[in-house]
Amino acid sequence: ADGTVLASVPVMIRVLRAILRVEPKGRLWLGDCPAGDSVEGVLTIENAGGAPVSFQVAAWRPFYVEDAGRQIFLAPGARAPIRYRFRPEAPGFFETPLILKPDLIRDYAIEGKAVEAITIETNRMEFGSARVGGSASLPLVVRNRARAARDVEVQVSGPFVAEPERVRVPAGGEAEIAATFRPVAAGQAAGWLVLREGAGVV
Repeated sequence: ADGTVLASVPVMIRVLRAILRVEPKGRLWLGDCPAGDSVEGVLTIENAGGAPVSFQVAAWRPFYVEDAGRQIFLAPGARAPIRYRFRPEAPGFFETPLILKPDLIRDYAIEGKAVEAITIETNRMEFGSARVGGSASLPLVVRNRARAARDVEVQVSGPFVAEPERVRVPAGGEAEIAATFRPVAAGQAAGWLVLREGAGVV
């Protein structure tokens, strides 16, 4: 009653917490993807700690998470695959951090590179000499790296014509355009051949 301590008893408190590990380590690289197309990739999150954890997964566009908005629960030792889809609309390099609401895993990124779906084998065509009133033709091969067919419109300037003026390039395939030089006067001539795919210029 007088406050005297009769004995002391040691107390040990062990605080368990969740420890998240991600595979592959460092980043998830989704590779090259034609603009307007999509590719997928999967990372795995493991709870290597001693306490359960729950979270939601989110991503910045143009990356999309299959389980976005769903609460994911991981018991100690459990693993969960997270599937990402990279769906770019324009060429460029893109990335998003690994966002786990209410937090994010530091220094981890999901990355991808968007490339042009339609490509051509050359950016310069030399026709050489042609007589006035005559013509000279060269083929231009157009390739499509996308997984769906693409429609390409051809426009030319100067004393040049292109046939066909519109071509459908099959998925993963190629099509050929014939460019023809038809001089109407003596001297050097130059012009532009422009390929349009959707709202973009190749």
